[in-house]
Amino acid sequence: MGIGTDGAVRGVEIMEDLQHLPGKAEEVDTPTQRLRERFARDLVRVFWNDSDELSVIVLEDSLEEQLVTRLRPSDAGDYLRMDAAEARLLGSAVTLHIERSLREEDALPVVVCVAVLRRPLFRLLQRYDRRVYTLSFTELSPEQRVSIAGQVLLSAIRMDYEQDRS
Repeated sequence: MGIGTDGAVRGVEIMEDLQHLPGKAEEVDTPTQRLRERFARDLVRVFWNDSDELSVIVLEDSLEEQLVTRLRPSDAGDYLRMDAAEARLLGSAVTLHIERSLREEDALPVVVCVAVLRRPLFRLLQRYDRRVYTLSFTELSPEQRVSIAGQVLLSAIRMDYEQDRS
C-alpha cells in the first residue's frame, strides 16, 4: 500500500498544516483546496493499494446533503454542528468500513465527499479514528481506478432533521 511512502505522507501532512496558517479560515481554505486539487494525483497516490486503486468510503447523497446543511462558520474554519451521539455514530460507521476494508482487502480506504465538507468532516472523524483521511471528489481524476469499501447511510447516523428547522 502506498501509505508507507515517507515523502508522500509528508506531502499530506504539509497540506493539512497549510490549513492551520494564521489568518481567517476563508483566506486559507480556498488556496489550500486549490493546492490540493493541483497536486491531487500525488495526494491520491499516497492512498493507492498494491493495484494502483483507491479504496474509498462514500456518503449516501442524503447524508452528505444533510451534513452540508450542518456546516457552521468559525474563526478556525467551518465545522459540523452535530450532537455528540450523531458524531459518534458517524465516526463509528466510518471506522467499521475501515476495519472491514483492512481485514478483507488489506487497504486503508479514504472518505470521499464534496469539497466544502472535506476539511470539517476530516476534523470531526479524526476524533474517532486517527487513520481517517478525506478527499474531495475534485481531487480525483476521471482516470483514477476506485473501489468502494463502503457507504455510510443516513439511517445509520439517525440525524434529526427537526433540529435543522429551528
